[in-house]
Amino acid sequence: MQNDLIDRPRVETPAWLREGKFGIYTHWGVYAVHACGPNTTWYSNALYLGREAERAHFEAHFGPFGPNGYTDLIPRFTASRFDPDEWAELFRDAGARFAGPVAMHHDGFAMWKSAATPFNAWDMGPHRDVVGELEKSFRAAGLRFMTAFHHAENYWFLERMPGTDAVKPENEYLFSKKGLWPYEKFCRLWYRECDEVFTNYRPDLIWFDFGLRDIPDVWKRKMIRRYLETAAEAGIEPALCYKNHDLIPGSGLIDLELGRFRGQQYHDWITDTTADAGQAWGYMENAEYKTGADLVRYLVDNVSKNGYMLLNVGPRADGTFPEEVKRILQELGGWLRVNGEAIYGTCPWYAFGEGREGGDTEGVSLEYEQMYLISPEEVRYTAKEDALYALLMGRPDGEVVLHEVAAHMAPGEIVSVSLLGHGRPLPFRIEGNELRVAFPADAPEECVYALKIARDPLAADRDE
Repeated sequence: MQNDLIDRPRVETPAWLREGKFGIYTHWGVYAVHACGPNTTWYSNALYLGREAERAHFEAHFGPFGPNGYTDLIPRFTASRFDPDEWAELFRDAGARFAGPVAMHHDGFAMWKSAATPFNAWDMGPHRDVVGELEKSFRAAGLRFMTAFHHAENYWFLERMPGTDAVKPENEYLFSKKGLWPYEKFCRLWYRECDEVFTNYRPDLIWFDFGLRDIPDVWKRKMIRRYLETAAEAGIEPALCYKNHDLIPGSGLIDLELGRFRGQQYHDWITDTTADAGQAWGYMENAEYKTGADLVRYLVDNVSKNGYMLLNVGPRADGTFPEEVKRILQELGGWLRVNGEAIYGTCPWYAFGEGREGGDTEGVSLEYEQMYLISPEEVRYTAKEDALYALLMGRPDGEVVLHEVAAHMAPGEIVSVSLLGHGRPLPFRIEGNELRVAFPADAPEECVYALKIARDPLAADRDE
């Protein structure tokens, strides 16, 4: 007899994700219309819970709440300037190796041509198959395609407030089903919506938000099996991300929202973070943004600890990106074009790094203002068979002293040391367990400096 606890479906991290490290996804939906924070995706939840601030904002921009509601924002979600090829080019040039949309957020609005729900981007709003268009453009640009699912929360997310559009029968599929549908019926809808995306768009990676915890195990197993079936039919190497313990450990890749691990991990993992400096997630008017330099440091820190980074960017309702977002992506892409070999296709070293900071959180959100110490003594390591990379979180003045290199090297294994983007070999020497490298005064300015320590991978095969 099959032991289902042993033979339960699981999704191993594929080689393309282990090598690619960095992806981009988009929170884009009806919530881009109101563009009101602090978290744009939770605005509607607060509105139908009767919060005064969100109601005052709604009435100032869209008319009296009650006669008007969230459904009246859908026609304003026009995507009138949405160009999926432009998105693909922007994300590829930023150095991403995989990308995709939030297919459905908590509000239950599907960003694809759906037969499961009438509230979808083909029949309403943009009248376009957003997921389908992005899938074609991203794959054509050489990006792996992902889709994110937040719709398990739709069972309770939009309260059915009396006197509003929430209680109209024709809006049943958008608003809370709690107290209206048996949970089993909702699970069938949840599964059908997942299956539509798996079947029609064959994502290389699927990502789930926290609401997955509430879905019964049998439905989650059924969903994973169906995903693996469609991936096999399409000939893709699948990947699956989830949070906390919402799946049994080993079922997929663990995600830390706005967080990181303090130290190196035995298992690989991923962070999802957002380009804005708070937790707006979707497009928010007057938002403040991180710098490209901060996100480079975030990526470097994650990769040194056996992790990856998924960056969110929020487009406007018309499908365009703020200039701040473009700047961030250009900065990321510029750094990766010079230093990408220290990220792509690497694995961790014996120590993730050295310095005063080992990371601030164990899966807990980071305070943006205190993300990283900017200092050349803060070092992160990544490795390949023929090279070790020491990534310095600040510009050195003179000699760099590394303490986690020489002790792991055979005599003569270090062939040369160079600075990526600089070109010339750098003088170095070994004193005890210290590797000392002369940092070039004419090095170009960078947010993170990548020293390449070239190794002889056949050092152990040399004759005595």
